[in-house]
Amino acid sequence: MKKVYIQASRFALAGAFLLAANYGWAVTAACPSSGTALSNLTNTSPFNLYCYDTDKTFYNFAVSGTGTNGGVSQTTSTVDIAGANTLGTYSLNTPWTTTATFTGATAADFQATSLGTFTNAVTTGTMTWLVDSASTAVNTAGQGYPTPQAGASNVITGLTFNASGVTGNSSAGDSLVVTQTFCIGLSACTTGATGDTITIAATWANNATTPTYSCTALTDSDATCTSATSNVVTFNSSNIQLLNVTDLYTLTAKDNLTSPPLTANPTTVTLTNFNDVFAEEELSSSPEPSTFILMGSALVGVAALRFRKRKQA
Repeated sequence: MKKVYIQASRFALAGAFLLAANYGWAVTAACPSSGTALSNLTNTSPFNLYCYDTDKTFYNFAVSGTGTNGGVSQTTSTVDIAGANTLGTYSLNTPWTTTATFTGATAADFQATSLGTFTNAVTTGTMTWLVDSASTAVNTAGQGYPTPQAGASNVITGLTFNASGVTGNSSAGDSLVVTQTFCIGLSACTTGATGDTITIAATWANNATTPTYSCTALTDSDATCTSATSNVVTFNSSNIQLLNVTDLYTLTAKDNLTSPPLTANPTTVTLTNFNDVFAEEELSSSPEPSTFILMGSALVGVAALRFRKRKQA
């Protein structure tokens, strides 16, 4: 019985060494700027850094737009970003997701309300931003954001675009459209037959609470839409780390005068939020140095146990 106990202890100790070696693969971080208005976030060289989300940096935001006849003008100060910050630990070669959600600083920032005077209320906004999961220049900005482990790289394997909103019930037909276009890399996206733009659109018809989606990635061999009516894009390459993104949203509250009689009946179109959910992995081409050290420690521990066994024999 004593011999069995000693043998079990040895295996437990060896397992502890190996488990310690495995922990060298995991890191944890969060997004400290979650829920912060874009206009209030600090600009830091070399980029305008805004929000970190585990492995990723969102930066170079610019928001502009117009509002007419009850529509709201869009600026950087009217939009917030809220990155998901409850991911916990993640490990090499294990899929996970991160989320960037955009909302108005107040609910009215993403609204258009018709005036009932034969004029349509329109809110149109455009947001441009960059996504970076790998830049060492960004990592050296002193924000406590973890760099990929040695021999590994954080890659984006897919993107799901979601939007939430509602249109009014106008006799003339309210509408809401949110279109996201993006391309791989930091350069400006190109369109046309040889362009590199991927497009996902969410469209609400009159009196709708949920959108229909469409997806186009015809000219980029690195990206594939799940279907023409989906909101999901998968990347075929294993090294996608940079995305250039533009979001365009148009809210139109149609004039809703009833005839006869000509009675004002205003309607409201609201965009609640839109977000990107990034499917990701941290891929390793070779083990990091610390892992070699930890694994070596495990092997030394196992060897010591065997030596002790021989000596006792």
